[in-house]
Amino acid sequence: MMHLQNRIRKIAVVASAGLLLSACGTAQSLDPADEEGIAQLSLGTFPNTSLSLPVAVAEKAGFFEAVKLDVTTVSGKSGPELTAALIGGTTQIAGGAPESTFSALRDGQNLVVIPPVAALNYMIMAKADVASGGVGGLKGKRIGVPARGSAAEAFARTVLSDNGLDPETDVTFVAVGGSATVVPAYAQGQIDASVGSPSTMAALRGQGFDATAMIDAADGGAGDLGEYGFGGFFTTTTDVVEKSPMVLHRFCEAMRSSTAYIADPVNRDSVITTLSEVMKLPEASVVPIYEAERTLWTNNISEERWNKNAEWVLGPDAAKAPFRTSANSCS
Repeated sequence: MMHLQNRIRKIAVVASAGLLLSACGTAQSLDPADEEGIAQLSLGTFPNTSLSLPVAVAEKAGFFEAVKLDVTTVSGKSGPELTAALIGGTTQIAGGAPESTFSALRDGQNLVVIPPVAALNYMIMAKADVASGGVGGLKGKRIGVPARGSAAEAFARTVLSDNGLDPETDVTFVAVGGSATVVPAYAQGQIDASVGSPSTMAALRGQGFDATAMIDAADGGAGDLGEYGFGGFFTTTTDVVEKSPMVLHRFCEAMRSSTAYIADPVNRDSVITTLSEVMKLPEASVVPIYEAERTLWTNNISEERWNKNAEWVLGPDAAKAPFRTSANSCS
């Protein structure tokens, strides 16, 4: 058996979304000539966020090596950027977010959602003086989101509507990028509140910003959406599914091992160390994230849950993202 010296090489997405969306996807098989061969995989990930934890654990614990995958990671700042890179062929598998992925499916892009799937764990947060006014107090305020059209914005729009606010006229959404740039946006008076995950909250507090959660999906603050909503998942293309089934199977096998490792409390210290490295925060700062997200991931996509998410994101166009052709549980 060949020994794989596994290495995760990190590069950034440098092409524009428009150029990537106009490019072609994978044209040939990525599968090695035989089952003993090493396969190459370009994998799109969200940097400095717990959504990339399964990938980091798979690399560090040797799960990619065990299935003979040589992985290069490609960082993208948002779901739309990662989706564009995947469609354009820069990556073969990538982290995905509901808004950008379902919208691309609606528009006829040849994407397929694969496990693992993260439960929705978004929250709306702000300084204490703003948070004390409740959701109704957000009227007239500016809300920071990683990118316009992102899953975070879709979450906020749903929560605001459910609480009697019109997301089109009562608030202003401002694109502020990832966790590292949210605090400067607050400091410069660009935003009054923001949408993020426990990872975002930890990053804010790690930079000395006293953030308070106003709405937390994990605590029931988002109603039914918090029960069925997708917070994130991985995506590939029909080309990869059809032409590179061995690579897809190996990736899914590595992810099953990784998410099981994360969920097992025996591995607590190791996972916290890896999460600290991923988020570039002290270990003490990521402990609450580990506790909140240890069992965040599942490795199955049910048709019922899929249909609810399609309806959430696409509304009357939900049928344009059919479960039968748009999801693959790697079973």
